[in-house]
Amino acid sequence: MLAAPGEESWGPLSILCQFLCEPRLAVDVPAEMFTPPPKVDSAFVVLPLREEPAVEVKNRDMFFKVANAAFALRRKTMVNNLCASFRMNREEALRVVAEAGLDEKVRGEKLTLEEIAKLADAISNS
Repeated sequence: MLAAPGEESWGPLSILCQFLCEPRLAVDVPAEMFTPPPKVDSAFVVLPLREEPAVEVKNRDMFFKVANAAFALRRKTMVNNLCASFRMNREEALRVVAEAGLDEKVRGEKLTLEEIAKLADAISNS
């Protein structure tokens, strides 16, 4: 929920939370606080809703479709993910990525909320 672009845990859940909320860490809870102790530590995260989404998009459904497509095939380029998720041919995907102002080699896990919004708007316009 708190992950940033490029971090291993950045994904659709992080994007959804940060798009609609202003997540913040409330408290870390070490594993030894539980019986039996799990193998990982825990945390409480507070998710106050935003009055307006973090970024402006023309089509909210398309924004979330693009966010999910970005992680459908991890470690693939966004062009490949668009081809697979939206049944675009490579030329269409390259055009949409360029229209959004992104590098054709960008990977989904590196995209910021703003870049996902630009990509979603570019797809909506086509």
